[in-house]
Amino acid sequence: MDDRPGTARGRAPLSSTGSLARCSTSTKSSPGSAPTTACSIDVGGWACPFNRADWVLDSEPFESRGYYATVGLPGSQGGDREHFRAATWVQRDICEHTPWPFPDRFFDFSICSHTLEDVRDPLFVCAELIRVSKRGYIE
Repeated sequence: MDDRPGTARGRAPLSSTGSLARCSTSTKSSPGSAPTTACSIDVGGWACPFNRADWVLDSEPFESRGYYATVGLPGSQGGDREHFRAATWVQRDICEHTPWPFPDRFFDFSICSHTLEDVRDPLFVCAELIRVSKRGYIE
């Protein structure tokens, strides 16, 4: 749980101006990858987060990310540098029947890998993925 002033569990952090913090503004990208100006989210990526994601939405906390590394598997994917940070890791139940804390089409791209088979309401999760993202990848 995030105990910093102005934040609450399950709510996206606001920028210093009071609006939802968008994403990094870097324009660097490697060949074959999405430009880093594309704002992305990894939904349910706690055990092996997609490092290119600017945001992560998961029920587990930021501090314990990368669980798979503790059992000898890769602890992350999508490059060596984490684009997300503690402030853009939203801890909440992704199946809770309230809208995720992002406006419609906020993200240019979403990824949801090895998650839907483990949640109690995959249809709600898919509906929210469609709502908050312009395009995405589900595995």
